[in-house]
Amino acid sequence: MKPSPLDDKAWTEGKIIFDEAPVSEVAKILERWHGYDFEIKDSSILNYKITATFNSESLVQVMDLIQMTSLVRYEIKNKTVFLYKK
Repeated sequence: MKPSPLDDKAWTEGKIIFDEAPVSEVAKILERWHGYDFEIKDSSILNYKITATFNSESLVQVMDLIQMTSLVRYEIKNKTVFLYKK
């Protein structure tokens, strides 16, 4: 992930900033941020890069955007987010 001058203070402002972050890192951050477990069901998506900034969006809103703009598909069951390749 490329460092951004906004990254250091982004979390204090309720923002999540991904700058070419691999899906594996995005999943870890979203797990901590939203309290859901993430399970990557297709390892070929681990290194897909995500670039986006989120401002207090719900997990569903974040995942909908990621799904619309990448080759990642998701489904949520209970408190687990499953990630698949489209």
